[in-house]
Amino acid sequence: MLTLFDNQNFDEAIPHLELLVTKQTSTLGHLHMDTLTSLNKLATCYKESEDYAKAIVAYEDLVGKQAKTLGELHQVTLSSKCELATCLDLNKQGSKAISIFEELVEARSSLLGHHHGDTYLARYRYACCLVDENLEKAFSLLQELVTEQKSVLGQMHKNTLYSMHSLAFCLDKKKDFNKAISIYQDVIAKKEIVFGRTHKETLKSMINLAYSFISIKNFDTAISAFKDMIEIQSSALGEVHKKTLSSRCSLAYTYRQKGDFDEAISIYKDVVEKQKTVFGITNEVTISSIIRLANVFGEKGEIKIAISILENLIEKTTSSQPEILTAIHNLAVYWNEKKNYGKAAVLFEEAAEKQSIVLGPMNESTLKSNLGLITCLVEKGEYSKAIPMFRNLIKKQTESLGTVHEQTLGSLNNLAVIYGQLGMYKESLEIHQEVFKKRRTTLGPNHEETLLSMFNFAELLRFNGEYEKSLEIFKELIEKQSFVFGKWHHKTIKSEVQLKIAQTGNACSIM
Repeated sequence: MLTLFDNQNFDEAIPHLELLVTKQTSTLGHLHMDTLTSLNKLATCYKESEDYAKAIVAYEDLVGKQAKTLGELHQVTLSSKCELATCLDLNKQGSKAISIFEELVEARSSLLGHHHGDTYLARYRYACCLVDENLEKAFSLLQELVTEQKSVLGQMHKNTLYSMHSLAFCLDKKKDFNKAISIYQDVIAKKEIVFGRTHKETLKSMINLAYSFISIKNFDTAISAFKDMIEIQSSALGEVHKKTLSSRCSLAYTYRQKGDFDEAISIYKDVVEKQKTVFGITNEVTISSIIRLANVFGEKGEIKIAISILENLIEKTTSSQPEILTAIHNLAVYWNEKKNYGKAAVLFEEAAEKQSIVLGPMNESTLKSNLGLITCLVEKGEYSKAIPMFRNLIKKQTESLGTVHEQTLGSLNNLAVIYGQLGMYKESLEIHQEVFKKRRTTLGPNHEETLLSMFNFAELLRFNGEYEKSLEIFKELIEKQSFVFGKWHHKTIKSEVQLKIAQTGNACSIM
């Protein structure tokens, strides 16, 4: 068993360690150091096997017992708290993780000093935890950390490389892809020397680099990178190892983004068959790959096949796990695309109800399914039901996602469109103006969504008889569209047509 753990065969070590912890608790007591050592190894195995829910339970138990035997500020206790916070973050419990990391950074800085290795680790993981909550703060903390670590630890120290990797990830999130690529390439070159080419840390940076290339539409370079990784993983881990299959899914995704749907489908089909054999059809990894396979068929325009795949999946897996609820949501989307709004509405409602229970009523996926249901009601002309549901959804999105989140603004925009369809131009104008101003601030004046809101705002001004204002905005819009899309793009031409209509004082719409 110890050999399994020492050789990092974490999945195989788990049942042996579970049995050992039970025996030691019975014979030695739950606070004995040997029991706590085994519990720590078990928690580590859960974490490395990516079973974060079990890891959290184990680390919480461990921290509580270590605090009693060693003290709350003992370095061993603090190390376990650091792992607990990391697992909470990986399990999408960011707010809890941030709170623990803030305490850890303060405690370690006070006890060990600002530049101690353990303090650096807490500061690093704290910054990583902030990426989704406060990207600018995370970026600033990582910049500071990288500068310090290069000076104190050296450019080739593993902790410096971890921080550099995360700094590149922040640049990715900030859409500064070229800078991210430059740092990733530097990190990979250094990691190959420090860890080796086949080490998981090196591969981690290689994966992120490949996705950065996808972001700048350099698909061939990304494909080459993923193929290299798959070759390394197949040799080191085996062709059916979950990490090898995960990289193959990433390769399929790249082909999908490139528009080579047939190649993507071929890879996904093979991966799904292997995952069914190794993990079973009810495993979340297998389900996710089946959903991706259906999505490629959907993007290819073969909606019937996408529907068949998802219906077959849902029929064989009756659980309410989040991945199956995604499948139900996606199935609803495809029926909606086929204009079977009745069937789509039933599925969206089922997905929303179950997601509300499993994920919570304010979860992003739950809100998306509610939006899908409302969209179906609009298509069916059931405005009296749709409008109050839209208002309630926007309230939830504002509370959960924020006032300037794109989903919140998208729902506001859709509500404004409904008001326009019902001839409620004043209400529609107010919302379109709000959405336009917020998108201009958050996305930038030349973003495609901002320009769409600008078009809608100009249109509604015309409907309200405010022709001079409408003309002014249409002229500015055409100038921006000509720069962003080109003078002969259909969106630019559409705005020019509407400008001419506005110049005649005509309130007819071609929306």
